[in-house]
Amino acid sequence: MPAVPRPYPADLRLLTALRAFAALLVVLFHFSARTAQNSVLHTTLIDRGQLGVDVFFVLSGFILAHVYLARIKAGRFAHDEFLVARFARLYPMHLVMTGLAILMGVWGMYRGAVPLGVYGHLIGVDPGTGGGAGWNFITSLGLVQAWGTTNGHYFNAVSWSISAEAFAYMLFPAIAAVALMFGDKAWLRLIAALAFYSCCEAGSQVLLGRGLNDLSWRFGILRILPEFTLGVALYGLGAQKTMPRRGLMILTPVTLIAVIAALTFGAPLAVMPPLFGLCILMLANAERAKLTPPEWLLGPLVYLGEISYSTYMLHLLLGQIYFNAMARLFHQDPHDLSVWQVAMAVALMVAASSATYHFVERPGRELLRRTSRRQAIRPVRLAAAA
Repeated sequence: MPAVPRPYPADLRLLTALRAFAALLVVLFHFSARTAQNSVLHTTLIDRGQLGVDVFFVLSGFILAHVYLARIKAGRFAHDEFLVARFARLYPMHLVMTGLAILMGVWGMYRGAVPLGVYGHLIGVDPGTGGGAGWNFITSLGLVQAWGTTNGHYFNAVSWSISAEAFAYMLFPAIAAVALMFGDKAWLRLIAALAFYSCCEAGSQVLLGRGLNDLSWRFGILRILPEFTLGVALYGLGAQKTMPRRGLMILTPVTLIAVIAALTFGAPLAVMPPLFGLCILMLANAERAKLTPPEWLLGPLVYLGEISYSTYMLHLLLGQIYFNAMARLFHQDPHDLSVWQVAMAVALMVAASSATYHFVERPGRELLRRTSRRQAIRPVRLAAAA
């Protein structure tokens, strides 16, 4: 009889640290456009920094399966409570950054120095028609802007990805139920998830004329669905199959190097999400085997991972303010700045995201959860009084 695998630690800190690197990839991808074409930031690795979003999508499926799959199997999962918890995680920063985008757009319009094509998207206005602000505002507040409801990026452009996340959260019980149907056949579940991913990639190429990695506001939900499902399947494999510690000591760094090499040397985009998934699986198993860096290194990386959602959400708008200020201060083209100016921007983004994490993200999350609990208790009290 095979030995029962040791469960994963409740807190997978290596995966939290991985979030920091994923966020940094996206930040450098956007910030590299502010430098000259011969800049060191214009490498294949950075040019593919948008794939950091795919790391988040696969990782999201893995982590949610880690936290909730056993509860679903035991019949102790409440979808409404799950959605409240996830909504409370996403919404405070989304609301604040939407407000900042509107302020920036109104300021640009007030100054009258910036054309509608530049600042219109910040206030939800379609630069081509001059309309659509009301509808785009509603879809953004409802987190459905990546569900095929809009025709572009509006307000805080990166928020399309949390709209895609919201879609995955809605479908999570169904995805988990399908995963549990495979029982102990972890490899078969993974093969099915890879086949689903391949079909979605092929379908996107044929029907939309672009791969999944190129979808954002335009049906971003199709990008997250197979990647999130892949993360769930990979968790199931890791939970059922224990890798030997000696093998992990070799395979984990080899996998990390392979992922970096694939990004650097331009591997086909379609192979990257499965590679990210393999990296996530290796890191989770390394943590289970207690193969982690020393605390002096891991601790700061984990903290950067904890604040990575704030970093991701604020970097585009605050970066726009910063780079325009640099251009005016040093009388430069805002798209021809130096690497050191970009490095300063990254440092400032980390400091700002630390502040928003502690003063917006966490307090907002607790406020929404407390409000939800009070709303749930109130009908019970009314029923008892009656």
